[in-house]
Amino acid sequence: MKRFVLFIGLLSLITISNSCTDKCKDVNCNNGICIEGNCSCDFGWMGKNCDTKRSAVFYGEWTGELDCVNDTVTFKIDDVENELQKLKMHTIGLNFNVGNFPINFDNYVFDGRIDSTFNQFDLDTLSVNLTIPNFGDINVDLYGNGKFNEDSLLAINLNILAKSLNYTIVCKGDFDK
Repeated sequence: MKRFVLFIGLLSLITISNSCTDKCKDVNCNNGICIEGNCSCDFGWMGKNCDTKRSAVFYGEWTGELDCVNDTVTFKIDDVENELQKLKMHTIGLNFNVGNFPINFDNYVFDGRIDSTFNQFDLDTLSVNLTIPNFGDINVDLYGNGKFNEDSLLAINLNILAKSLNYTIVCKGDFDK
């Protein structure tokens, strides 16, 4: 009888120890915590191991046309290291005419802030001094935003304000990778 009780006790101990296995033992949640073998990511992170920034959906080259420009424009969006909700946006091929005057905003860099849903961003105002023939130097502010739409395109709005001329250009377009 003692052996039977001892056997039942050992069997119970083995069953209890097997049911208490740590499901998170071999799970590495880089920017999150493991719960029952699965990662629960911290704010701003995604992926099986919480190792991808949610803002990464914006990174890369987005090509399309703005309704104020007669040519293809590319916006290159980069990560800002150690920041979850910031980005840098570079312009490539952003040239157009105001009247008879060519305006070149090629190779400019905007700083941007991504909202808490990681679905859209706002660009900080970029002030630029331009020299336009027959007008001289003018100060121009560029600002705008971007948002994913239902077609997985990035809708970008760019506003160009020449204060001294009291002139605003609003540019809109859809871009894809």
